Amino acid sequence: MLENGKIACDCPKKKCKNHGKCSECIEKHAKNNTMPFCRRKPLSKLISKLF
Repeated sequence: MLENGKIACDCPKKKCKNHGKCSECIEKHAKNNTMPFCRRKPLSKLISKLF
């Protein structure tokens, strides 16, 4: 099980060197002040808030 609580990495960027390596990916995004794909809110929830 990965650090994000999932069995497999669901990030669409398959060629990323951190794909499937949660701790490294989370560190990289922390440095860039961004959210990893696995920790973002689903797009459908964001859209429902707009309308």
